[in-house]
Amino acid sequence: MVREAEPLRAAFFQVDGQVFQKAVDYPDVELARYDLTFSQDPVQDAYRLASSIQRTVMPFSGPLFKFVLLQTRVDEWYWFVCCHHIVIDGIGLAFVCHRIANVYSAMASGAPISPGFFGSLSDLVDTESEYEASTDYLDDQTYWAGNLPPESEPSNRLAHAVERPEPDQSSAAVQLDPSTVAGISALSRSLGVRRSSVITAACALLVRGFGSEGPEVALDFPVSRRVRPEAQTVVGMMSGVVPVVFKASPGSAVADF
Repeated sequence: MVREAEPLRAAFFQVDGQVFQKAVDYPDVELARYDLTFSQDPVQDAYRLASSIQRTVMPFSGPLFKFVLLQTRVDEWYWFVCCHHIVIDGIGLAFVCHRIANVYSAMASGAPISPGFFGSLSDLVDTESEYEASTDYLDDQTYWAGNLPPESEPSNRLAHAVERPEPDQSSAAVQLDPSTVAGISALSRSLGVRRSSVITAACALLVRGFGSEGPEVALDFPVSRRVRPEAQTVVGMMSGVVPVVFKASPGSAVADF
């Protein structure tokens, strides 16, 4: 799978101040194995070890991926995949995991392995280059130039309200109350929108309530940039961030907002 997923094997380097990437061949991909069966709490140790691996810096010279098996019982294993975000996004990672599962299943059952389908690193670069040379790019540039939040407005980062973790640490998982989740689902059904829209609206109202000086609230919103057919099979990093701007009036009802 690593051989097939060429963009995953990218390494990054500089020449005369310019950044380049190239695919590196890794004939021997490590699959680290940890036996946690003798631990008093093997599952907790597995998560702790995975978190430690996740915080380990990956050099841009590569490899920018790591695969780990953690055995917690005689008949139970955890499979951990850790990749640098510069070479892969969430959709690409799903491609990787499904491909590994398919290859493993074929090998385990003695069936032939289906052909690979991933696009190459040059496919990824060509797709981006063609877009930047197209009229679509100019249209998008014109749109965003006219719709970005004004730079003169104050930036509310909620630094005083939220204690942020260290840059190399992931934020702790938060378990929402079941009644809250049920309420979000009910409201999304009644309004005919996705649950993510309801949650985003709630975040915007919270930011507005924390002391935004005007009615506008801007959220950085992650989006997929896989808008062209040829990008649908590339195992690479094709995500972006766009500002979502809301006008939140203090007197508006939540459902109306």
